[in-house]
Amino acid sequence: MTTAYDWTGRIGDVWAEEWHRTDRSFTNLTPYLNAAILSAATPQTRKIIDIGCGAGATTLATAQALPNATVTGIDLSPNLIEIAKHRAKTAFNARFECADITAAAPNHAPIDLYVSRHGVMFFADPVAAFTTLAEAAAPDATLVFSCFADRAANRWATEIITATGGNADTSSHHRTRALRFRRPDLRREHPRKIRLACRVTRACRIRLPGRGGAPTP
Repeated sequence: MTTAYDWTGRIGDVWAEEWHRTDRSFTNLTPYLNAAILSAATPQTRKIIDIGCGAGATTLATAQALPNATVTGIDLSPNLIEIAKHRAKTAFNARFECADITAAAPNHAPIDLYVSRHGVMFFADPVAAFTTLAEAAAPDATLVFSCFADRAANRWATEIITATGGNADTSSHHRTRALRFRRPDLRREHPRKIRLACRVTRACRIRLPGRGGAPTP
């Protein structure tokens, strides 16, 4: 499991070096995610935050599609943010910030729409993180994101693990935090907050009432 320290260091640097390849790898997902983002936006949507924006692809696509909104991409990696800023030279309504989203979100409140391309899977404490996002959200704000579902729903993962002699049994308790959204104990404690996992090829959407309310699907 990657940590905040990893993303601010070597792992973030590698992703910055390979950002073209990363964007290509999401070619099939991108139209679905972008369509879901546009569907969630309303004429009143003015402030949008891209969580874990990486090199800025989703931020820039959203900014182009919604010229009346300001879209801010936030990521932990300084090098990824520098690349994103370079790509955004002609995007008048796109901004980028190197920060931890859980610390930065309150500074941008009230937020009308959160978006993320595989950027919500790495929180050390998902419940606390999504609670912070909800508290910084405007009334009836929405979160649209993509992320991995359970290992069994991703053949590329199970086949690689099996081919290398590992145990692809998803009943194992050894899950990565990227899959923690499916934990039964979290569902019982926060039944409306942790409905957040979806297949890699689909986007997921929840509504955030803002200012302390509970997110709804």
